Amino acid sequence: MKTVIFEASPEIGGLAALANIRVTGPGFGISGKELVSKLAADVKRYDIPVINSRIVKIGYSGASGRLVLTGAGGEVYKARTAAVCTGMRPLANDRDYFGKGVKITFMGYDNVCGTIGDCIDKNDENGFLIYGNRFTANLVNFALSALSKKYGPGRRRYFPVFLVNDREKDFFRANPALPHGELFRFGRILKYHGGVALAAVDILNEGKISRLKLRSLLLDYTSFELSPDFSIIMPGKKGPGAKDGFLKIDLQMRTALPGIFAAGDVTGPYFCAARAISSGITAAFSAYKAVMAQKGMPDPGLFAYQASNRRFDASYREVPVLKPARGTMTLSENSKIERFFKARFAGIGRPDLKRLLNVTNRDKILGRSDYAEISGILKVSLEEVMVLFTDMILEKLATIA
Repeated sequence: MKTVIFEASPEIGGLAALANIRVTGPGFGISGKELVSKLAADVKRYDIPVINSRIVKIGYSGASGRLVLTGAGGEVYKARTAAVCTGMRPLANDRDYFGKGVKITFMGYDNVCGTIGDCIDKNDENGFLIYGNRFTANLVNFALSALSKKYGPGRRRYFPVFLVNDREKDFFRANPALPHGELFRFGRILKYHGGVALAAVDILNEGKISRLKLRSLLLDYTSFELSPDFSIIMPGKKGPGAKDGFLKIDLQMRTALPGIFAAGDVTGPYFCAARAISSGITAAFSAYKAVMAQKGMPDPGLFAYQASNRRFDASYREVPVLKPARGTMTLSENSKIERFFKARFAGIGRPDLKRLLNVTNRDKILGRSDYAEISGILKVSLEEVMVLFTDMILEKLATIA
């Protein structure tokens, strides 16, 4: 089974990778960058491909029922399962300008009044924007207070302060009594520009891209905690989302759509790193079991993560313990391997034998992910496959590396 990560941002890590972010929990604290570096090291260690592409659509193949994922550039990928972990909003190159003109709201709105006032006070017209969704209207009185302080209460019109990721008519329909409509413009930020500091952003609105010059931008993450920026097209009229835009899942992180799982902030509150990590683990195990079921394999044991309720026969042997440094099995040359399998599976056909040798000849290194494939070729249980490899070790056809 192969795993691939699709990452819309230039680098993995999401919000945790931004400067000064600290991940905390009961009795522990770690910087977001340190946590991301450890996770990235695991991705590299296990040779998991990272494809820099934003998935915009997930559907099903009519023939096989497999998932079909479409990237923003039109590229198409097929998979047995998918776990949606998009967070509250897709990141562009935000991290390049965090602390260099880009700030975020945090701890609700408790600290936002002074932040808005400070930003408006230090910037001329068209130099500052607050970016969010329809709930960013909650900040309008903070902005009006800061604008009145700088320009005087008698000013009839102000420059745009809010960039809202929503359609203009839908926004004002939801906020009919909102004062000073000139404070708002509409669209989605696609990219940030500048050198040592923020200088401009590209905005997509109604199919058109424009560039807006500015020196300071406040990302209203509190608004995205109320309704995430989730735009992946999924089967069904509304996909598996709830009314507020978060994805509805069960305790196994399954959505209502077969083969599609979700984890982290995109599933709704409460928002914290510990919950995101635990839900990601659950989604991964659930997706793994779903893949095994699709392949017609028995329900896989998950060691201490989930006990298996089954009785083993007397011939059962434990899985060979692999050294944690590498955890791989080195095989001898193909001719000896071929004779070994022919002796134990007299009826094995040439096509199956060829497939088997192709698996065992992948750099002559066999890892745990290959065991299930061999089990399918030989039509035996995983326990029997492990017995075979134990015999190969005893016959010096394989060694633990």
